[in-house]
Amino acid sequence: MIEPVFLFKETGFPLSAFWAALLPCLAVAVFLLFHQSRKAGLKAALPLLFVLMAVPTSLFLGRLIYCLVRYEDIFFSETGEFAGLGNFFTPSPYGFSIIGIILGTLISAVFSARAQGIRTSALTDAAALPAALLIAFCRWLEPLNGQGYGDFVETPVLQHFPLSISSEMGDYFLSVSFIQGSLAIVLFAALLLMGKQLDARGLKTVFFLLFFTASQILPESFRRDDALFIFIFARVTQVGYAVLFSLTAFTVFWRHAQSTGQVSRFYLNSGLILLGVVICILCEFALDKTNYPKSAVYAVMALTLLMMSLFTWPKARIERTVS
Repeated sequence: MIEPVFLFKETGFPLSAFWAALLPCLAVAVFLLFHQSRKAGLKAALPLLFVLMAVPTSLFLGRLIYCLVRYEDIFFSETGEFAGLGNFFTPSPYGFSIIGIILGTLISAVFSARAQGIRTSALTDAAALPAALLIAFCRWLEPLNGQGYGDFVETPVLQHFPLSISSEMGDYFLSVSFIQGSLAIVLFAALLLMGKQLDARGLKTVFFLLFFTASQILPESFRRDDALFIFIFARVTQVGYAVLFSLTAFTVFWRHAQSTGQVSRFYLNSGLILLGVVICILCEFALDKTNYPKSAVYAVMALTLLMMSLFTWPKARIERTVS
């Protein structure tokens, strides 16, 4: 559909335009991380160690999950013969799972913080703002990698950048990457504007994890690119976001229950979140396997995700204030 863009193709050493554009964006995010760490009173060695661990770990896990899901395309030839593990390290078929990248980043945060004798939440709080900015950059740049597009756009007024992406054949596709990048930059702005309201330990981390994952689940349904699928209709990224949101919510509920002495509330609140996840799964099933109006299904999913977020967030604020 949308072809990747390469620089210097005529030289015999083509350079991916996506990675070339992403490197300065990464530099900006790293600079912001050091600035946020300094404001939080953290030594420069901590964010440096974190970056040195997070870049290779996140890329490795991102590629690993991508290859595990699409192992037949990557490790086997068209005739079904095993082609070896070398394709894991080659750019074609290229691709990384953002869930693996997030997982690698979180793992690196835990180990680097412990190595410096610092609470992990102190580092992740400092990393929340640059993470939102970097994700926005990554999503906006996705079309350069031939990804981030949705269905055909037939309405002329929408057939313009950045709302749609054009192919070499002159077709226009919904720019899902623009939607997801814009949602990430809204999250960045919210983190920036709320300022001292999120000063309690771990509050920025919780805010980022809750609202980032919840806001990205719905746009993933719009994708028609090389999205990774499991269980036929469910996307790996959606499942990963749902798991990450649920684990964050469960942690909030448990700490809130302990601080208020109402442990039974933990099970009730967690059950309501699981109900919301089930509703989202049913919505995704309805989009793929039924003829229900898509607009109505998307509305139900969006409302469910919004209610899940607004239900969980106040308990995080109360718990952090009490503690």
